[in-house]
Amino acid sequence: MKFNFNIIAVLAVIGIIVISCTKKPSNCADTICTQEFRSYSIDVNNNLSGDLTIQVMDVKEGVIIHKTSSVDLNTKNTYTIFTDADMKHINELNTDEQFKVEFLKGSTVLQTEIYNFKKDCCHFTKTSGADEVTIL
Repeated sequence: MKFNFNIIAVLAVIGIIVISCTKKPSNCADTICTQEFRSYSIDVNNNLSGDLTIQVMDVKEGVIIHKTSSVDLNTKNTYTIFTDADMKHINELNTDEQFKVEFLKGSTVLQTEIYNFKKDCCHFTKTSGADEVTIL
């Protein structure tokens, strides 16, 4: 009888561990995040005279999430294309979402690059796309 109780107890503990390890969080309500604010910038090699404008579009929603002609502070030819503030455009946790980055001179699109980002409960991660872009 003692032998059967030990086997049942061990199986019960293993069952609880398996169930708790495979449970996927349904929301982020209990998540504690750091105070870090992430941004992702790219270096743009550009021999054109005049200002270059960068436009970032959420491909799935078909909306422009931001447009800038300002380079990052204290840098030359470095542009921020995504921040934690843009995470609202990623609908599902840990799922890649596609963003189109257009490089414009006036209203003319010179080049387009595709980037994929995903988010967890707190921050985003770039999953594909060039860190450096050369405008041809």
